[in-house]
Amino acid sequence: MKTRLYQYKIFIPVWIIYLLSPAMAYVNADENNRLEIGFENAELAQNKYRNLGPSNYTFFIGKKFESELLKNWAWRFSSINVELSNEHLNEVCCINGDRSNLVGNLEQHRLYFNYLPSTISWASNKNKVSVKLISSLSIGYNRWITKDIVANEEHDVKAITIGGLFSVKTTFYDRFFIEPALDLGFIISKNKNVNNTVGSATIDRPENISYTLMTYFGYIFD
Repeated sequence: MKTRLYQYKIFIPVWIIYLLSPAMAYVNADENNRLEIGFENAELAQNKYRNLGPSNYTFFIGKKFESELLKNWAWRFSSINVELSNEHLNEVCCINGDRSNLVGNLEQHRLYFNYLPSTISWASNKNKVSVKLISSLSIGYNRWITKDIVANEEHDVKAITIGGLFSVKTTFYDRFFIEPALDLGFIISKNKNVNNTVGSATIDRPENISYTLMTYFGYIFD
């Protein structure tokens, strides 16, 4: 517990100082407070977009703050609830042993506060491309379910996290964007240990950290 508290005491102030640093306080080129919506592609693609619906989806919505004081900040809510295929679980790290009977589910819901520094843009008569580096603070909820369908065993972990996101947002024609991202979360509360044995497989993930590689696709409305 002391180690975890020490990590939080170091990590959170450093991140906040970075986000508020005058050296990063460039004027954002995009002054419009426009609505953005879209979906996260990587988690849907691992299951080949099968069984899309209320129990298998990704979605996000976000908008810049209108306040002059927060002109370089935006909020985003991201919701992921996906089925994890056996093919995917056979390829991911942090699971050892026989994975042939494993399936799973991932829930990851986040409220992000995005810091938007300067924008790099290229424009011509035919197109416009802009690239923006984004860092975020976040609070969220995770749930990982791992099942062995033959042994009929299940490991269900629920956790509250604080952390953030690093991403590179590339916008085309001032409308469509793609945004590869790394979500990092420190687990501050959980219902049980992350690691356990399910059937003949052993889960060996970090107990106090969650991380997810994502790719957002979105559209910007006026």
